[in-house]
Amino acid sequence: MKKLLGYILLMLSAFTASAVELTWYVDAQHIWHFEEGSLDEGGLSMYYEQFQDADKISGIGIQFPIFEEIKGNELRAMLPLLKNLPLSDSLQLQVKQSRYRKQKHWDVGFYPYICRDKKYYRLNSFEWKIQQESPLLWKRDDYASRASFIAENESSQREAASRYASQSVMREGKWQKISVTENGIYRLSYKELEKMGFDPDKVQVYGYGGHLLEENFGKTERPYFDDLPKVAMYRNDKQGYLLFYAKGLQRWVYDAALGMFVRELNHYSNEAFYFLGETNDAQCLMQHAPEAGEADKISRHYTEFILHENDWTNLGLTGRECYGESFVSAAQQTFSFDLGPHYVKEENASLLVEFVARNTASSTCVINL
Repeated sequence: MKKLLGYILLMLSAFTASAVELTWYVDAQHIWHFEEGSLDEGGLSMYYEQFQDADKISGIGIQFPIFEEIKGNELRAMLPLLKNLPLSDSLQLQVKQSRYRKQKHWDVGFYPYICRDKKYYRLNSFEWKIQQESPLLWKRDDYASRASFIAENESSQREAASRYASQSVMREGKWQKISVTENGIYRLSYKELEKMGFDPDKVQVYGYGGHLLEENFGKTERPYFDDLPKVAMYRNDKQGYLLFYAKGLQRWVYDAALGMFVRELNHYSNEAFYFLGETNDAQCLMQHAPEAGEADKISRHYTEFILHENDWTNLGLTGRECYGESFVSAAQQTFSFDLGPHYVKEENASLLVEFVARNTASSTCVINL
C-alpha cells in the first residue's frame, strides 16, 4: 500500500493545474469576444499566455475544458470567420519559445473555439496542465503535442546559441565609453589611446551606434547578437591613428508611399555610444575592396538632406511624438537653410513639413518658399 501511495503522489507532483475562466461578451456585429483576448487579422479573439522558467517546463497542455455552443445571430455573424480557421474537435495549441533579458519563456496561444459534429463551440473555462517532471508520465494521447513541444524547444535552443553570447565581452579588462552625435568617420590618435591607458596594438572599438535597432529582430537581414559587436577600423601606423565609421542619431530611409527619403531619429538618446576595449584576439580591421574595373556610369551629383527639428512640445504629455516651434504667439515665422555653394539649381527639391493643431474649429497653414 505504501508503494502504491508513493506512485500516486509522484504522478500528482508531475502536473500543476491552473484554472482559467474566459469572460465573454457580444459586440455590435454579434461577434463573441472575451476580455482577456487579442484580435487576429480577421477579428476573432485569440488567447495568449506566457510561462516563465521555460527550462523547468517539459510540456504544456489543457485539461477539463468546458464549452458552450455558438447559436443564432452570433453563429451567423461568426461563421465566415470560423470557417477560415483550422478547427477540430479539440483545442490546437501554438507553442513558441521567447527570451526576455536572457530568460527563456514559453508563449502559448490558441483559438478558443472547436468544431464538433458540424457545430461550433466557444471555450468558457479550462485548466492548464504543466509538465515539470519526467516525460514518461505523459499519456499516449499527449505524444503528438509533446513531440511538437520538443521540436520547438530544440529549434529555439539552436536559435539562441546563434544569437545569445555565453558571456559578455565586457566581463574583464579596461573599458572606455565614447559618444558621437552624427554619422561619419572618426579618428583616434595613438597618443589619445595611450592617455586612456590602451595599447594601440590591442585596442578595439565595439558597439551598434546610434541608429534605431529594428524592434522586430525577425525582419533583420542578419540577426542581432546580444553583445557588443566589433567595429571595423583603419590603422595608420606611420601617422599614429585609427579611423572608424560611427553611426549617429539619425538616418534617412526611403518612404515608398511619400516617394521621398524621410528621417528616422533615435528618440531614446541624445548621443550614440561606442566602447573602447583591449582584446587578445586580432583587431577587426577594414579590408581592401577589389578593384571594380572601369565605371559604366558616372554620377556628378547626389541627394543631400537638410533637417530642422526640435522636440520641444508633447501635446499629450505621453509617447514619443514631439513637435518644435509654437505658432500660438507668433503666427508667422521664417526658417532659413544654407544649401551651400554646390547645390544643383536645375534639379527639383522635395519639402516635407509637419504641423499639428489642437482646435475645436478647422485650422489652416500656408507655406511660402
